Amino acid sequence: MQLLEKLKKSPSKEILGLELFLLFFVLPVLLATSVAPIIKISSVVSALIYVLIVGVSKHSFQKISIPKPSIAYIVRVIGLSVLLFILGYFIMKVTRPEALFNMPKNNITFWIQILMIYAFFSVFTQELLYRRYFFNRYKQLIKNKQLLFFINVICFSLCHIFLHTTWVLIATAIGGALFAYTYKKEKSLFWTCVEHALYGNILFSIGIGAELAFPS
Repeated sequence: MQLLEKLKKSPSKEILGLELFLLFFVLPVLLATSVAPIIKISSVVSALIYVLIVGVSKHSFQKISIPKPSIAYIVRVIGLSVLLFILGYFIMKVTRPEALFNMPKNNITFWIQILMIYAFFSVFTQELLYRRYFFNRYKQLIKNKQLLFFINVICFSLCHIFLHTTWVLIATAIGGALFAYTYKKEKSLFWTCVEHALYGNILFSIGIGAELAFPS
């Protein structure tokens, strides 16, 4: 118990560095290997339990507020959503026309269920870990804000390495930069989740789902 209290309140820089390395670099790489599924599942569960125990403190998971979004945020998210839809549509139209809008056309109920599950579980969990926990936990380890931002983007991209697709790593690095930017500018986990869920659901709805671990 004393160790947990120390980890929650005032961990050393050595402990923080080791924690960051294990959670955000070693674990994603492990999940991308061919080790036994039981090892992967055990590692993920252990990591989540650790983060929940350490993160339920004054610096991580409390006070998830919903402030009014800025005009710049609204304009940027709407503009990027339209751009993403148009680009995704033409890419699918040229490369895989048979998959274009496959899910909403053939199983609208399941499509809606996946949109909701993705937004409320996958996106919220990712943003809670990679934005709220990451920035609040490691700002005392990495004082340079630009460097902390860059490492966050790399870590977010790396968590998708299990998909074994180069373009996904590039796309999630761009997405990670956008979400981290929103989190820092808007100071809101809620609006960061909204943006993340919107972009992901647009791609899934168009037909770019399997590559991002959506059910097809």
